[in-house]
Amino acid sequence: MTLKQIKAIQAIADLQEYHLLEIYLDYDISHRGGTLGFSRKFISETFNIPEEQLTKKVGCYVNYLGGGIRDKIRTSDTHLITNKTKKKKIEEFCLMCKRIYLELEDDYNHEEYPDGDTNWDAMATNSLRRHV
Repeated sequence: MTLKQIKAIQAIADLQEYHLLEIYLDYDISHRGGTLGFSRKFISETFNIPEEQLTKKVGCYVNYLGGGIRDKIRTSDTHLITNKTKKKKIEEFCLMCKRIYLELEDDYNHEEYPDGDTNWDAMATNSLRRHV
């Protein structure tokens, strides 16, 4: 995948064009955080990066802070990748995962429930993410 192709992926539906959705994407998203990413074996083979330079899963994650509050969406560590061009690609790949995570997490982020009640958990999470 080229950097241009990675940047073009803005939503989960875009992953289908590259046949990444059904086979490679691994995610678990809930109101208590989660993960979204791809195995280091897949990333290693796709981008020709030694596996030992990659985290176990390459993508993004969200920690649960308690009280219904989710932390900001963080991306995988890339500091072990020695090739600067490949490192930039993986960093952009992780940002792509972050965009997709946010799309899939969207149901938890509405600050008002359908019945009109306030979703305090979403308000706290959204506020934290705006200010971090």
